[in-house]
Amino acid sequence: MGTMMASAPPLPLPLLFLVISVVLAYTTVAATVVPSFDIDYKADTFRMDGKPFRYVSGSLHYFRVPRELWQDRMRKVRAAGFNAIQFVIPWHLHEPLPGQYNFEGMYDLKAFIQMAQDENLYVLLRPGPYICAEHNGGGLPFWLYGKHPNITLRSSDPDFLQEVDKWWAVLLPRIREQLYINGGNILMVQLENEYGSYGLQTGKCDTEYMRHLHDLVRQYLGPKVLMYTTDGAGDAYVRCGSIPGAYATVDFGPGVNVSNAFAIQRKYTPHGPLVNSEFYPGWLDYWGLKHNVVDGNWSAQYLDTILAMGANVNIYMAHGGTSFGFDNGANNPPFQVEPTSYDYDAPISEAGDLTEKFYDFQKVIKKYFAVPAINISQSPKGNYGKVQLKYVSSFFVANGTLLKKVGQTRKLPMTFEEVGQENGFLLYETELDRLFSDPAKLEILGVHDRAYIFLNHQPKGILSRAEEVSVMPLTVNVGDTLHILVENQGRIGYGAYARDFKGIVSNVTLGKTNLYNWTTYSMPFNDTTALLKYVDTMIDLKSRNSNVRQIIRQDLKDTRGQGSLWYGEFNVPCNQTNGPLDTFMSFTNAGWYKGLAFVNDKHIGKYWPKVGPQMTLYIPGVWLKCNQKNTIVLFEQDHIGCDHNNSCYVELVSTHVINGPVPATPSASLLPSFSREHF
Repeated sequence: MGTMMASAPPLPLPLLFLVISVVLAYTTVAATVVPSFDIDYKADTFRMDGKPFRYVSGSLHYFRVPRELWQDRMRKVRAAGFNAIQFVIPWHLHEPLPGQYNFEGMYDLKAFIQMAQDENLYVLLRPGPYICAEHNGGGLPFWLYGKHPNITLRSSDPDFLQEVDKWWAVLLPRIREQLYINGGNILMVQLENEYGSYGLQTGKCDTEYMRHLHDLVRQYLGPKVLMYTTDGAGDAYVRCGSIPGAYATVDFGPGVNVSNAFAIQRKYTPHGPLVNSEFYPGWLDYWGLKHNVVDGNWSAQYLDTILAMGANVNIYMAHGGTSFGFDNGANNPPFQVEPTSYDYDAPISEAGDLTEKFYDFQKVIKKYFAVPAINISQSPKGNYGKVQLKYVSSFFVANGTLLKKVGQTRKLPMTFEEVGQENGFLLYETELDRLFSDPAKLEILGVHDRAYIFLNHQPKGILSRAEEVSVMPLTVNVGDTLHILVENQGRIGYGAYARDFKGIVSNVTLGKTNLYNWTTYSMPFNDTTALLKYVDTMIDLKSRNSNVRQIIRQDLKDTRGQGSLWYGEFNVPCNQTNGPLDTFMSFTNAGWYKGLAFVNDKHIGKYWPKVGPQMTLYIPGVWLKCNQKNTIVLFEQDHIGCDHNNSCYVELVSTHVINGPVPATPSASLLPSFSREHF
């Protein structure tokens, strides 16, 4: 039996109250400790909750990955050793028209940030308002310069600032609770994007504009949020793009002297952490130019050098993804168009595969960071074979459905902005009411961007902004109808000429005569439901009505397949353990030239195997249907190289080809000048 212990005498009441008060005070303090993220300028480091912190981040764009695959891509990023992701916010996708906001599906920003937190990834947020990212218009809405024709973008122009104010008044409060200092995972917020480059290109470093952005972030996200800027590692860039109150960082890729690059940052931030906000493991592509490839082992050596200096770094891109639909951008000058693929030769491929570069980078990161053991694997790809395609009609037959008249006949052609259309096509129509020389010179100096010339529905030639072809001979008669179908190939996303009106932006002359009295038709291809309905209707009418079949035969004879719609069906075999696999649509052996591709209700992007280098389009398996009908619709813009009766097809293959042949060019590589010599 144990010894009975005498009970302790009770505490005097005053002393008891004192003990209770101390305990309660301690408990209250412990429960109200606020997370912090700031800079320790003495120790040259970030501090998280008072302790030194360093990040190695990878760029991953939510709008370039189907929502169903966000988690897969995040886990692969985390498995490489990255402890953070960086991403931009494309304004135009979230506000496609003034005051109309979209934060659903692939654009559910809060869900993406929350998922990153669930996967133990911090976030470096880049809300723009300009983002570049080889994205359509650099993320700036087209309606800005439709609504304000004389607007000066990325400046303290009151017209621009008032629109930014309204947009950020919607955006920033949505993510405030997801800041790390508020219990979330957003560490920092970047102002603009490489503004120093733009300032030097335009000849004006608009510090008033940058200060305005700074003050908006303070207003909506509070006094403790950490802001930063990033610019190329050149003295003039950082001087132009940095402002007090935002921590200045630099970006550079392999091939530079790392110490010299960071010395530029040190000139403007003498103390604080070293940061490379964009380290490039690859580079972007352009239609008609060679696919860019950067050696993984070589770039990993530069990453090692950066991390060995104790620096923080973001890899742009860790996973590039896909510019689905019309989301590709363009650069100017010269005007060059980016393809659908945004693979970027990144460590994680466009289709989510782990490349040799992934393991090169992972090996380096393991030297400096704890890399979690996450079960990831390559995703198998589907080879679903040939899909026969049948002719539906040309766009002329779709008049009144997919092709719709806009307003009344006007003296001059309307632009996309005047019509209120972001992407797709406009058709211009006028009747020739006089005699012209034979041949007459058709000239359109302002073609933005690619114009298909038809006379009485028959194709006569192509004018192209990218190829600087603005003139062609044309034989005409009195009473002929001239049609000009203009494609918007992608809005300029980089450089001083971002205010990029689309369509015909000049006079149209034939001989030496200006042509007037234009009727404009809109064909945006932004409603896939309407597209599929039209295709189904035409197929049904052709099956039941011989007159319709005769009209369609004549239509194909007149247009020779230029501007034509095609339709096919295929089945994806699945079982309980294996859903639809990712696959790739190949055009290389089927005679297709240039156009748009739709699978089920998704616009998967643009194809142009005629010029390369991208020869296949990525189709995420999550967008396919198991053991039931899947549909393909093509809009072939240029030409068909097949017998439309039985030999028109595409192939669904298991191998992605983004490095196909391209036309001969004196300078096929557009890698940044600092690294061009190394390739």
